[in-house]
Amino acid sequence: MGFVRIRELSLFTGAGGGVLASMLLGHQIIGAVEINEHCQRVIAQRQRDGILEEFPIFTDIGLFNNSGCAELYRGVTDVITAGFPCQPFAVAGKGIGADDERNRWPETLECIRLVRPWGVLLENSANLLNHEYFGHILRGLAEIGYSAVWDVFSACMFGAPQTRERLFILAYPDGCHVSSWLGIQRQHNWPRTLPADNHRALLADWMETVSRNAGSGNGVADNVERLKAVGNGQVPIVVRNVFEALSAL
Repeated sequence: MGFVRIRELSLFTGAGGGVLASMLLGHQIIGAVEINEHCQRVIAQRQRDGILEEFPIFTDIGLFNNSGCAELYRGVTDVITAGFPCQPFAVAGKGIGADDERNRWPETLECIRLVRPWGVLLENSANLLNHEYFGHILRGLAEIGYSAVWDVFSACMFGAPQTRERLFILAYPDGCHVSSWLGIQRQHNWPRTLPADNHRALLADWMETVSRNAGSGNGVADNVERLKAVGNGQVPIVVRNVFEALSAL
């Protein structure tokens, strides 16, 4: 029996830290949604470099949903990953939740409803657990027929030289469990781990691409975009381990 690859639709992809985690898991990325132009260029450059497979890069998630593109992914998507904007809930943000114009949870939930994947991995600020909006998120998932498990993970838990605590939520259709489709991956022995040196090399290579694909003339905007991309990005080794840790709950 041949390999079966998990097909993933990535929302709020950023510069691709989460996509790198998916590579470590052996997932096949079949689409990405990212509005930031700098991050789009980083992803596109990685495709031209041959590091990433070819997949479409969409811009605004609202347009992705309303144009009918999201529905095209129904029936062919195993998992959606989404690090939806954390500013409405983060300690460093305004903390006003639903009233923050940057809140994209409604569009994220609508995309999940339209696509109906077997699994959803959501990432946000750890402070979301202390915000009343967390209950709203769980209710929204329940209303479209998804159960969820969650926990807070720190980058230093997996050897990274930083804290970077993040809340991860793993959602799956009522009556089943995300381990049912992760089990397909395990059954066919798809490679899910790489030596530590490979992790470090891949991450360093990826961040070098983040740094050199800015495309601005004066250098000031370049640095801002680079810092924003890295600051908002997910640590690949954390996401890889989160998939396995939460699927075991």
